[in-house]
Amino acid sequence: MGRVSIPYLRQTPSGFYWEPSRKIRALGFHPEALGKDTPTAMRRAKELNAAVEKTLADPRQGPPSDGSTVGDVIKRYRASRAYTRLAARTRRGYDQCLDRIERWAGDVDVQTVSRRAVKAWQAALEEKAPAFAAAILRVLRIVLGHALDEGRIEINPAMRLRLHTAGGRGEVWSPDEVARFCAAAIEAGHPSMALAVRLAYDTAQREGDVLK
Repeated sequence: MGRVSIPYLRQTPSGFYWEPSRKIRALGFHPEALGKDTPTAMRRAKELNAAVEKTLADPRQGPPSDGSTVGDVIKRYRASRAYTRLAARTRRGYDQCLDRIERWAGDVDVQTVSRRAVKAWQAALEEKAPAFAAAILRVLRIVLGHALDEGRIEINPAMRLRLHTAGGRGEVWSPDEVARFCAAAIEAGHPSMALAVRLAYDTAQREGDVLK
């Protein structure tokens, strides 16, 4: 087979990849895995290059939206039965995690989310709130599993992560742990979580009373 010569199209032993330059990425385009079939990869690369040319001619148009970003996958997951059949309380917890995931990589092509990127984010999250990090990463695993079921990715990079495990029911948080959790919740944009923990810790009321 002859060498394929199309701008930004790269062939490797594992398949074809469309890898735009830094200038093109700044316009909102992202690298994309194109599989191993040569005609299919060439056709998709030409489509992407045409979209780049169109955007360069008129930057206001932006990159194409084909439903392949992490944000798009989150939107479809929220509309799926797997999410809607969850209890309302469970969905509230998932929504907090989904919002964090969308802020992290909402505009990124789901095919480009690597294991290395997930592990790096995990380390950053665990520095501030290990338990909350574990919850976020469990939901990320579900979202990427949804993308896997859709056929948009071939491997879930969030599978089999070593996550923080909470202690038993008899574990008591120290004042410093309470303060660190509250600070992390406020920084994450969820002051109500900090308030709930503070009320529970200071008043020893039951969970239902605290929520009320």
